[in-house]
Amino acid sequence: ASSAPSQPVRMVIDVIGLDLAPVSVGLDQRNVPIVPKHDAGWYNLSAQPGQGENVVFWGHVLRWKDAPNVPAPFARVKDVAIGETITVYSADGSEYRYRVTEQVWVTPDQVQYILPVGSERLTLVSCIGDQVIVEGNLEMSHRLITIAEPIR
Repeated sequence: ASSAPSQPVRMVIDVIGLDLAPVSVGLDQRNVPIVPKHDAGWYNLSAQPGQGENVVFWGHVLRWKDAPNVPAPFARVKDVAIGETITVYSADGSEYRYRVTEQVWVTPDQVQYILPVGSERLTLVSCIGDQVIVEGNLEMSHRLITIAEPIR
């Protein structure tokens, strides 16, 4: 599969030991984001690094019950502090470094975070996975959004 020169092919967050190759994904027939089960996804309708727009990635936080030994790609993104560095490499070998500026919990209907914003940024969407128990109830209402801006 050939990829565009600036398509992101690797993401590294040293502080949590994350080093992964995102999968290019879009939306399904119902316009719902396709989240890979065990990989991080790069939202291919968002920007590519260096284009001056919002580069969006998403991945699950919880392991799946049917694959308990496979770690979720974004399991530890919540541990990434403000000011830490995220490095993204594109298919042509270019390196883009971003500094985490914000982490915010949102509900799934707050889709503005994955839309164009008018400036270069990285947005990581930590999807909860198939279930989270909160006070005895199944809780799937929130996503952790991690925003990082280019290191000039």
